[in-house]
Amino acid sequence: MLTVTNVSKTYSGKVAYRALEDVSFDVAKGEYVGIMGPSGSGKTTLLNIISTIDAPTSGQVLLDGKSPHQLKEQELSTFRSSNLGFVFQDFQLLDTLTVAENIVLPLTLAGETSISGMQEKVKSIAEKLHLNDLLDKRTYELSGGQFQRTAIGRALIHKPKLVLADEPTGNLDSKATGDVMELLHKMNKEEGTTLLMVTHDAVVASYCDRILFIKDGKLFNEIYKGDNRESFYQNIVQVLSLLGGDNRDLSSVRLP
Repeated sequence: MLTVTNVSKTYSGKVAYRALEDVSFDVAKGEYVGIMGPSGSGKTTLLNIISTIDAPTSGQVLLDGKSPHQLKEQELSTFRSSNLGFVFQDFQLLDTLTVAENIVLPLTLAGETSISGMQEKVKSIAEKLHLNDLLDKRTYELSGGQFQRTAIGRALIHKPKLVLADEPTGNLDSKATGDVMELLHKMNKEEGTTLLMVTHDAVVASYCDRILFIKDGKLFNEIYKGDNRESFYQNIVQVLSLLGGDNRDLSSVRLP
């Protein structure tokens, strides 16, 4: 479904900086893939290229066989709104809108005009994300976990082919983190949502099916979950230790 082929990214300046070098991998439809690596390893650059926020210096990204970086600006905007969903660490919701209005925003921007149809979609996604009683609230009335669940609803409302998440639990406490990750896991398994997530947190990463590790702009390793999440978590920690992860990466905790 997603194919990344020989992608490199060099930022020019007084001293050229190569953020990515010859990165290739595939993500199958319905797969839940994590991207991990030390700070400055290139993982967010990779996510930005896949999301079309940035463009590769060389190489190619294909989503369902289409190359979005070859599209003109208006075509690219339509492609992004139709095919991609985004969940960010800092939420990026609009505080002038209600929860329902924030969730429905992608449908509005995509030109959907059926009010009843949009209301039905909001109701359906709100039930799945336990937001039914919050739809009329403004975002400043929400807790961190409720805020992020609203952001997830906005990312999923238009049924995108690929959801991209950049440190989606970075601003949440442990309880809210667990709740959000359980919801993403449920959406992946029950709805078949394809997810690609950047995270530094081994516990968060243990919800994924597979982890790609990046070091110095290159793919360093990849591991698969298998049947045992606890063992997968331990394997993630071991690889992070080889990469030189920080204390947050290597915290010794018991999985929820």
